[in-house]
Amino acid sequence: MSRKKKDENDVLTTRNSDHTGAIICTTIFNGGNYIGWSSGMRLALEAKSKLVYIDGSLVVPKESKVFDKWRKMDCLVCSWILNTVSDEIKSNYSSTTTALDLWLDIKERYQENNGPQAYQIQKAISNLRQEPLPACDCDPRTVCCYRMTKLVVQVDTSNKLTQFLMGLNKYFDNARQQILLMDPKPSLNRAYAMLLSIERQKEVQTLMNEQTDNFAMSMKENFDQQRSQNNTRNNRGK
Repeated sequence: MSRKKKDENDVLTTRNSDHTGAIICTTIFNGGNYIGWSSGMRLALEAKSKLVYIDGSLVVPKESKVFDKWRKMDCLVCSWILNTVSDEIKSNYSSTTTALDLWLDIKERYQENNGPQAYQIQKAISNLRQEPLPACDCDPRTVCCYRMTKLVVQVDTSNKLTQFLMGLNKYFDNARQQILLMDPKPSLNRAYAMLLSIERQKEVQTLMNEQTDNFAMSMKENFDQQRSQNNTRNNRGK
């Protein structure tokens, strides 16, 4: 049996422990803990070779027999996700068609709420001693080392971005909030450029406001002066 065929069988096959009432993740999603819940669910699904049902990499089969197997497994994955969602939130997804749609709907609605949460966590631990980043002892040419290097760079970049945002004063609160809610997060250079752009826009707006105020004041002075001159002429004519 080819490797590809074996992987397809794993994706479409259920095990003895796979049933609709199973709770594969101990974290219950309550609307405010998306980061921890989604990470736990992804790990659990990957361990069961079912992560493809929510990451978009699985193409829905067209052959009827294979489609039936896929549909049954997809419904099972849906039930696993809903089993770890609070009853209050679960009621909003009673008519979701596929596991992927369910996963993306939850992500779209709740993921952005956790940007500030992650920021607060980083801020709370910012004074702790930073441990060395993970390293890989494999041959640099191997896939393992490549993935580890890429992961380390991503983690380091994310940490630097968060530390940079934490160092900003209250003047940039709105801009910081916008950056934290972005998905995916921008690079440190991009975030810096965004803040410079916002700063320039504020400077231009301030200058325009000052010019408008000066113009209005000048017009008022001219009007008062003209009215005073008219009153003087009227008084002389009496």
